[in-house]
Amino acid sequence: MGLRIALVDDHILVRNAISDLLKKNNYEVVCEANNGRVFFDYLSQNPLPDIVLLDINMPEMDGYTTMEAISKKYTEHKVIALSMYDSEQSILRMIKAGAKGYLLKESQPKELIEAIETVYEKGFYYSEMVKDKLVKNLSALSKKDNIKNAHLDFSPKEIEFLHHFCTDMSYKEIGAKLGISSRTVEGYRDELFVKTGINTRIGLILFAIKNGVVRV
Repeated sequence: MGLRIALVDDHILVRNAISDLLKKNNYEVVCEANNGRVFFDYLSQNPLPDIVLLDINMPEMDGYTTMEAISKKYTEHKVIALSMYDSEQSILRMIKAGAKGYLLKESQPKELIEAIETVYEKGFYYSEMVKDKLVKNLSALSKKDNIKNAHLDFSPKEIEFLHHFCTDMSYKEIGAKLGISSRTVEGYRDELFVKTGINTRIGLILFAIKNGVVRV
C-alpha cells in the first residue's frame, strides 16, 4: 500500500468520496473520524499517519483546536487543512496553528493528490489562492505596522540560503546544494525565524520575496 492517510471530517459523504479517491490512487486510509476527539482516540493506540486531511468546522473538537493539539504533541507531522472556507482569517489561523497545506474542498482531485505528495516529500504545499491571501495579509501588516523586519540586513550566506529556501526543494535537497546537513538547514531556518519574527516556511518565503531579498 501507499501512504497512510487519516480523514478527519464530519461530513460522511465528503469523507466517503475522498476515501474512494485516495484508495484509487493506492493510498491506505487508516482512520476516518468525524472530529478531533475521535481522531485523538485513534492516536492513543496508533501511530500518527503519514498525512492527515483535516476539516475545520466540526463538532466537539474543531479543526483549529485539533491542529493546535497535533502541533503540541508531535514535532513532526504533515497535516493538510481541507475546508470550504476561503477566508484569509481561516487560512492564517490554520497555518499559524501548524498546517502544512491548505486546500478548498472544491479543489480538483489532481490538486489534492499533488498536495499530499508535495507535503509528504517537501514538507509543505500551498495553492496559488492561499499564497495570494498570505501576500495580501503580509502587505497589509507592513502598511499598518511598518514592519521593521523589512529593513533587516542579511548576510551573503543568509541570502544564498534564502534563494534555495524560497523554492519547493526539501531540506535534504537544500543541504545537498549548500554542502550541509539537513539539521544545519534547520538551524539556518530557525535563526532566520528568530531574526524576522516569522515562524513558518511559507511566511519566510513571502517575506523574502516581498522585501526584495529574493526575486522570482
